[in-house]
Amino acid sequence: MTVRILEVGQTCMFKKGLPEQTTWLCPSPRTARSATGAPIPPRFGAAMVPALERDLRAGTFDLIVYLPRGLPRAKPAAWQRWWWARHPPAARDPARLAVRRFVDAAPRAPLVVLDVNDSIPVNPADVPLMARSAAVFKRELPADLSAMCLSPRHAPHRPVSSLPPELLHPIGIGMGRWRIDAAPRQPAEKVADVFFAGTVHRVPTRQEGLRHLRSLAREGIRVDIARGLPLEEFMARCAGAWLVWSPEGLGADCFRHYEAPLCGSVPVISRAPIRRHRPLEEGTHALYYDPRGDDLCRVIRAALAARDRLATMAAAAREHVLRHHTHEALCRHMLDTALPRETPQGTHATA
Repeated sequence: MTVRILEVGQTCMFKKGLPEQTTWLCPSPRTARSATGAPIPPRFGAAMVPALERDLRAGTFDLIVYLPRGLPRAKPAAWQRWWWARHPPAARDPARLAVRRFVDAAPRAPLVVLDVNDSIPVNPADVPLMARSAAVFKRELPADLSAMCLSPRHAPHRPVSSLPPELLHPIGIGMGRWRIDAAPRQPAEKVADVFFAGTVHRVPTRQEGLRHLRSLAREGIRVDIARGLPLEEFMARCAGAWLVWSPEGLGADCFRHYEAPLCGSVPVISRAPIRRHRPLEEGTHALYYDPRGDDLCRVIRAALAARDRLATMAAAAREHVLRHHTHEALCRHMLDTALPRETPQGTHATA
């Protein structure tokens, strides 16, 4: 029996990965970006909640998935923490309020919290829902779980440390079909040794890394640097390089890590203190460097000195990404974790 999923959030993953099984409710569809190929759903408002509660009680849905907004990117950070600390009715978030009612209406339909936000700290107002969930999947899941808290005094009503560690699982950012289709179908001629495209403004670690790339260029290494490229051109430039420099984006787990292998290139990834889901393995799928010092130069020089193995690494990485990091693969993984029982046909039984 196929699992029927109710997904609530400003963005979605199950609607992308398992569209036929998923109903997506979007609180602000005008600002949401439709990456599903389907029209943005109608705005989800309070008037829809009673009917959905009745559907949940009737067993129309087998799983509830909630994607929290995360913390606002307001500045300064001290103000941000102060604001959230004093607004536990940040419970006024319509999606969060609706999910609380849905969980109360249908306690037999498990809840999954899927945090794909860029920040490591979580919104304290979401912790009670996390505590009631079957599993919490977090893209930026820190190795030190205490980093998910703002601080005890800023989250007095429910600290993240109260969550059992076994409830928390890492998850990838996910490759959509449109990204996969934008990658070149055939291996491209390598016209560059290292490629990078991205913003460096106000990102000190990227500015430092760019200085290292330029020093490598002065040594005779072919370095291709660009910014503001359309996706198809970005993918083509990735395909034309042996290596793609992939520092952290807004989060440590970023699209570039997985786009490079899709194009037949090996990503050079900055080490970060996060737990990764099915990570690209060092020396097998990717190369990793310490963002401090000149480790980036050392790693790139060593890789280019053994180019004959880079094509093999890139091919293994592409297979790994397509097997574990598509939206569908990530959704199947989450269902396997939250709903471990399966039917003989391999589809998940309802809980």
